[in-house]
Amino acid sequence: MPKDVKGLANAIINVLQDEEIANVMGKKGRILIEKKYRWEEVGELMLRVYEAVLNS
Repeated sequence: MPKDVKGLANAIINVLQDEEIANVMGKKGRILIEKKYRWEEVGELMLRVYEAVLNS
């Protein structure tokens, strides 16, 4: 991940110009989000929040 504005701009341009990179990044991003925000995970988190509120 670029640490400066110019590096970030170049990285964005690179993704916009290379369809293969864009597709790979999109697929990896989707997999990451599906793992991190599965309904089971979100449901468990909400349950813990509700239990904490009810028990306080």
